[in-house]
Amino acid sequence: MIDLFKSLDGFHKVDLYLNGHEHNLQILKPVKNTHFVSNGSFSKKRSFKCTDNSIYASSMAIALALVVTTETIMLVPINNDGTYNFHYSL
Repeated sequence: MIDLFKSLDGFHKVDLYLNGHEHNLQILKPVKNTHFVSNGSFSKKRSFKCTDNSIYASSMAIALALVVTTETIMLVPINNDGTYNFHYSL
């Protein structure tokens, strides 16, 4: 995903890139100040572990809340019981 984005020269003032594809939730380390999130948590689950490029990864989260203010964007993965145990601010 990141390599494709680089090839499109898509880093021009983009703070957050969201896509849905994987069978889990991944928040990746920023590249040139662009943060990447891949979320397919409602699809069939498969286990996944954080890699060197990951800030957060989970196959248990079913949703991702975005809290947007004039100061920040906060990403909050929501578990299937409605709880959360992690948040990340851009």
